[in-house]
Amino acid sequence: MNTIGGVDTFIHTLVNAWPIKDDQFTVLCNRDYPGLVRLRDRLATPHTLVSHRFNRLSAYSKKTLENTSNGLRRKLLVYFFILARYSNFLFLVIRIKKTLIRGNFDRIVVVNGGYPGGDTCRAASIAWGKIGKSASGIHSFHSFAGASPKYARWAEYLIDCVLRDSGAILVTVSRQCSESLKSRVAFRKLQKIEFIYNGINEPRIVAPEEKDAFRRECGISKNQPLLVMLASYLERKGHEFLFEAFRLVIDQRADCRLIVCGDGEEADFERVKALLQKSGLNHFAKLLKFMEDADLVIATGDLVVVPSQLEESFGLVIVEAMAAGKPVVATAVGGIPEILEDGIGGYICWSSDVVCFASKILAIIGDPKLAYRIGYLGNTHYKSMFTANSMALQYAKLLK
Repeated sequence: MNTIGGVDTFIHTLVNAWPIKDDQFTVLCNRDYPGLVRLRDRLATPHTLVSHRFNRLSAYSKKTLENTSNGLRRKLLVYFFILARYSNFLFLVIRIKKTLIRGNFDRIVVVNGGYPGGDTCRAASIAWGKIGKSASGIHSFHSFAGASPKYARWAEYLIDCVLRDSGAILVTVSRQCSESLKSRVAFRKLQKIEFIYNGINEPRIVAPEEKDAFRRECGISKNQPLLVMLASYLERKGHEFLFEAFRLVIDQRADCRLIVCGDGEEADFERVKALLQKSGLNHFAKLLKFMEDADLVIATGDLVVVPSQLEESFGLVIVEAMAAGKPVVATAVGGIPEILEDGIGGYICWSSDVVCFASKILAIIGDPKLAYRIGYLGNTHYKSMFTANSMALQYAKLLK
């Protein structure tokens, strides 16, 4: 993983909300994960976090390619590292198996950003199956599965087959996301892939003076309607679509403002910054890097926008908004329609319909009673389906 947010939030939420209080978790996390410190700070006792460097080849290859500018040399290195990666996979399984045996663990939950994701995650599930314990492990992935690249099709197929037959229970975050695994040949005939919706804790109560201070810091007055977007700066998150819709909003409500906040590579941030400048909305919108206190950002806004264009497996920020009683305007991408019901918590538009997106924003900011009603219904929906305790209980039942 290259970004902070969803996966580390899921891990510490699941562990801290675990319903069986005598259980103790040891979380093994790769040392170069950006959310490592955040995860360590948020894990409650008696649970522990141990960082590892099982897959040193991955970090070495990435660093080497970043520092290689010669075209031919870089191309040769890419081919070399592809061969080395799959040769290294067997050693990963052996090394992780030894670690799991030494730790004498009773159960395993492997958490992966997407599928196939990191080699360490698949190797861990396979290693658990090789130990021969009676308890199955869970392999949880949180983004859409991708098809195997042509150059590694057979190697990927073999790894998928071994994982499929290891006894691991495959779990993901939405029905749509579970269906995406069928893009991998080895899983096409798999009868059942579990999905458990993500859950979160109740957001903290943000004092009015905190909201006012944050607005002042961003140059936004107390009475200006404020839209907030919390997402990484990846292209698929739909920043360009949002700016087009926001232009239509500004044409009718020039007092409206927008805050975009998230994590990502510097190149992605600069790309979105250029899009904002091109749109001519610089005076109406502000871009921020990742903020730890998402509760503050959401509570300060009047509504949350989720303009995703591709591969939105769940949409955790929608649940965060509903938990805070804030209305949402989102696109009907991936698992979002499973999470957000139109009129209950917010509105959904097609990912190509800029006019619809803008009109729903205008409807909410123009009618405080409507905004309150939608936010209230969203909060009720959150409490019935998306709490941390509900999610942890479902995982515990599956694991036990």
